[in-house]
Amino acid sequence: MSEQRETRTEVHPMAGVTAQRMAELAGPLGWGDSCRLLTLEEAVAALRSHDFFAELTEAELQEVARLAYECRWSADSPIIHEREEARNFCLLLDGLVALEKEVRLGPHSPARRAIVEYLKPGDMMGWSSLVPPYLYTQSGVAVHATRALCLDGQALRALMQRYPHIGYVVMNRVAEVIRSRLEHQSVMLLYFLSIVSHELRAPLAAVENYLQVMLSGYAGSLSEEQETMLERSVLRLTEMSDLISGVLDLARMHPEQIQQALETIDLQEVITEAVEDVQLRMKQKDLHLELDVPDPPPTLVAAHGRLRQVLSNLLSNAVKFSPPGSRVKLAVKPQANRVQIEVIDEGVGIPRDELDNIFVAFYRVRDTAETAGLGLGLSIVKRIVDAHRGRVWAESPYPPQGKGGSRFVVELPVNPLEVEESG
Repeated sequence: MSEQRETRTEVHPMAGVTAQRMAELAGPLGWGDSCRLLTLEEAVAALRSHDFFAELTEAELQEVARLAYECRWSADSPIIHEREEARNFCLLLDGLVALEKEVRLGPHSPARRAIVEYLKPGDMMGWSSLVPPYLYTQSGVAVHATRALCLDGQALRALMQRYPHIGYVVMNRVAEVIRSRLEHQSVMLLYFLSIVSHELRAPLAAVENYLQVMLSGYAGSLSEEQETMLERSVLRLTEMSDLISGVLDLARMHPEQIQQALETIDLQEVITEAVEDVQLRMKQKDLHLELDVPDPPPTLVAAHGRLRQVLSNLLSNAVKFSPPGSRVKLAVKPQANRVQIEVIDEGVGIPRDELDNIFVAFYRVRDTAETAGLGLGLSIVKRIVDAHRGRVWAESPYPPQGKGGSRFVVELPVNPLEVEESG
């Protein structure tokens, strides 16, 4: 018994800690530059000042207070470490803590640490000590001298099992914190991506413009081999530009912005521009494009640039997964108060069990890992179509009795503004 007490005292050198108190806390007490046990009155007062436990009764608050202790860290001290065992649940009383996440740009690249959020007095950290697998999901570093009210995670879990209402209150608040942080970090990630993407677009556009000048013959005649090499270079740059545009759109595309651009458009002009967007890629794969568009095309109220993006993305998707020498079809079918636009390909098709997921951002159909792209094109299509009060879906295999091929259908109201007003 004395050996066990001696080991624990060595790990947690805090004045006044007894073996009985250590056993009551059922685990390591704390860590940091200095930690101390609190009297029951001190702990209750500290807990009462923090709204995390505001819904507990006085008796429940006292039960939690029996587990409380206070820890301090000097500036720049590490507090928790990502992927290590989560032992402590803390409520910040003073100071500032930077939450960091390990980031790798590739499987073989060195790890880098990125600050994802700052915690201030009143915030909570260490919720991982309450949720399996009990591993910290981020690292925490004290930016300034920091003080926190801490609870041993194992002891708090045991207390929540004995008192279900305490468990309900704590886990409900933890869920709120997790949701809030996820929303915040998602916004920050998209903001970061939009800045990086914007900075990349300008040099890529300049290089592509020079290549297009050379392909047009303004810099001198080209051999067939040189022309082929330049065309392939332009294609790679176009793919890179599409990736950047996709990230930017994901970060800043909002339905309200799309709806403000609604106007009566020339559908034939939109189709012509979308076809031009993929013409070089179709040439490289020797694909045949079949257009089935009424003359004159139906009148449509839409955001010209965004509808072009929808058709361009669908055509690009068809080209990407079509075998060389095959056929891609774009058809327009007017209906009562609506217009259907179809893009049909003779490609590998989409597994039926994945059809419901292909419009989700960053989703990649299995066995397509070697194909260029981030899985954003179809999700952007859906966002634009939704903003037009329309629908989009996919069918595969197509025709149904075949072994491959896909049919994407965009159905738009002739005037989304009337749909909005009537709704």
